[in-house]
Amino acid sequence: MNLSINSIKIFLGYGIAIFPLFLLIGPMVAEIFLLFLIFISLFFIIKEKEGNFLKNKYLFFFQSFLFIYINFNINKFL
Repeated sequence: MNLSINSIKIFLGYGIAIFPLFLLIGPMVAEIFLLFLIFISLFFIIKEKEGNFLKNKYLFFFQSFLFIYINFNINKFL
């Protein structure tokens, strides 16, 4: 079990390193890789119970600012 987790982490490390190549190949490849990266990251956060950084006050401030910014900009297009 531990070997498979380490191999996935190594694969994602190399994937992040060659991400600019994914952008050159095409936007769909890059978006699929980013979606895969998000799901794997959430899996590791839940499995290893390392969600302490989610309670950070700076992260909360940034998320709330981003939420307000997106809502004001979407109203321009409606």
